[in-house]
Amino acid sequence: MALTKQAVVESALRIGDEEGLAAVTIRRLAQELGVTPMALYWHFKNKDQLFLGMIDALMADACVDRSTEPWLEGIRGQTEALLGSLHAHPYASELLQTADKLESANFAEAMETALTFLTRGGFSLIQANQVASYVLKGVCALISDRPCPQSWNGDADEWRRQIKMHLHRHPTADFPVLNAFAEAIDEDLDLAEYYAFGIDLILAGIETMASRRT
Repeated sequence: MALTKQAVVESALRIGDEEGLAAVTIRRLAQELGVTPMALYWHFKNKDQLFLGMIDALMADACVDRSTEPWLEGIRGQTEALLGSLHAHPYASELLQTADKLESANFAEAMETALTFLTRGGFSLIQANQVASYVLKGVCALISDRPCPQSWNGDADEWRRQIKMHLHRHPTADFPVLNAFAEAIDEDLDLAEYYAFGIDLILAGIETMASRRT
């Protein structure tokens, strides 16, 4: 069976999922695919190009239809698609910082789409670029900074016990809301709801800023 570029990228993404981005090397990939490192150089001359190939795969879902109307629904759909893609690969925010993203065809395509939507909403090109950058960073933050106890490596009940203990050290008379919050963390926060709330917050900000320009 011929070794394809897609097969190399898929293996790289899988290694990253299982072992972290640091484990994604040409040598490790060659071992995974049962080939020599030289065989991979036909597709990727170095690790930087490999990372660009991975970014290209991650950004594919964010290359949505630019004709979507209204423009705010278009940028929402793109943001949700981006979150879904990056959520599947928790190291994605780290990966996006390792290479010149604009060398990725799909990243450039997604950027073109975002700028198209945002300028349609009344933002200047410079403002649209800033908004698109904030959206990308916001999505990465939602994924990398998952709320506790989902991101807690230990027992969720122990996390709650420790949080309550720390919060209740503050006198209720002076910190009534903190103490009330301590009692409000008994239920797990649904991760899907957390992501949906985050996207709503980002999009609400974009909509408000756009309305000021019209």
